[in-house]
Amino acid sequence: MARTTATAVKGVLLKDYDSAGKPDLTPFIRAAGHVVDRAVELAEAEDFDLSSALQADMECWLAAHFYCQSDKPYQSRNTGKASAVFAGKTGMYFESTNYGQTAMRLDPSGSLQAIGGAEQKVISAAWLGEEEA
Repeated sequence: MARTTATAVKGVLLKDYDSAGKPDLTPFIRAAGHVVDRAVELAEAEDFDLSSALQADMECWLAAHFYCQSDKPYQSRNTGKASAVFAGKTGMYFESTNYGQTAMRLDPSGSLQAIGGAEQKVISAAWLGEEEA
């Protein structure tokens, strides 16, 4: 069950959507839906309630993220002798696009960050020796 629509995703993408080629956004929405389903499960396990409106927004921004993974948006372009610079040097996983970053910012539970593999530093220590008397 999709929480968002292709129209909503196009509204988020604006100039980054290929309006000439008009690609189908259904696969990106479906993928985003699976991720949001998992985020909701994780949030509920931590007694965190993500409203249906928030879930729809997260799914929309994630769908835009997945779309941009397959069709990188331009950071800049020239038409004189065909030059282009593509956006996407902002990080890994959901951090690799502004759309994924926004989806993570929308999630107050932190579930998308956990799912997205965003780098988390965990420090642990254990004493394996014997105490001196």
